[in-house]
Amino acid sequence: MTWQRFNSFVISCVLLSLMLSSSGQAQSNFNIRRPGGLPTQPATAKQNASLTQPETSYTYTLFDFPGTLSTFSAGTEVSGKASKLAVVGCYEGTAGEQPASNFLMRYTVGKTKTTESYESIAVPGAEQGAFQCATSVNKSGTIVGLYTDASGNYEGWELIGTTFSSINVPFQGAVSTWPSNINDSGEIAGDWFNGDSYAQGFTLVNGTYTSINYPGAVYTDVWAVNNKGDLAGDYFDSPSGVNHGMTDIGGVFTTLDPPGSIYTFIQGLDDHDNAVGWFCTTTECEHAGGGGEQGFLYSGGNFTIFNFPGAVSTYLLGISNAGVLVGYYQDVAGNFHGFLATP
Repeated sequence: MTWQRFNSFVISCVLLSLMLSSSGQAQSNFNIRRPGGLPTQPATAKQNASLTQPETSYTYTLFDFPGTLSTFSAGTEVSGKASKLAVVGCYEGTAGEQPASNFLMRYTVGKTKTTESYESIAVPGAEQGAFQCATSVNKSGTIVGLYTDASGNYEGWELIGTTFSSINVPFQGAVSTWPSNINDSGEIAGDWFNGDSYAQGFTLVNGTYTSINYPGAVYTDVWAVNNKGDLAGDYFDSPSGVNHGMTDIGGVFTTLDPPGSIYTFIQGLDDHDNAVGWFCTTTECEHAGGGGEQGFLYSGGNFTIFNFPGAVSTYLLGISNAGVLVGYYQDVAGNFHGFLATP
């Protein structure tokens, strides 16, 4: 269950930088909550949104944690610059293994060279080989993430400097906590689970936990919180049987699905409320490991599709205010690799 959820989420030694020319870029020309209260009704879906190919050319930087087969980049700092960025995530050492180690990568573009440095993050209490992943980092360097305990439940954590602290929601019936994102003010967003494994979103603001639920949804995931306190994620609509993307901007929920999608995850949100994520258009893709996942950027009322050249699947999980996209892709051998896409 843990690896399937990561594979749906989030799918769960040298950096190679390259510029893809316009002719070679394929599809890339490439409830207690924050102030504002829970709306009584969600906003209607964006029916007039279109699906386009990128008009902006992107420079792709590929990366893998040294000595590993698969690297999953889970998040970046919203305030990060194109020339200086921190990325966190997790990696697996052998094929088919679930991610069992966390990493921090610092990416810097200088006048004469580009440097990348990696740091492995060992979390106290996490058993060796257990699923774990660092999911987000802010401009102060504070990192959040999670691991599975001996019972298979998710335990959240926060790292400030060298000090770890636990993140576990206090709600009745809660058995698991999955912190997904942290903004520059230290506000944290994520999911919590009851004994039936139904996800509900949460925020942690100034020590106060808030449960977040999309009105009428069976379950709600909250994957992102920007510096305005706006949220993004997804929810499952039982009548239609469809997983929808959603945003919560200023206390107003809005459904956001790329045209043709039957399975949408929104996992990153910048301070301009531009959102990134991934989606499926077939039932084979919808089931974890089916292939065909496509990344997207939602901006200005339009969805822009991102398919990493030659990849089986593409996932976008973060976006900075500078427009840098963070994600990972699956190659034909079944391994995963992180990437940055810089406009």
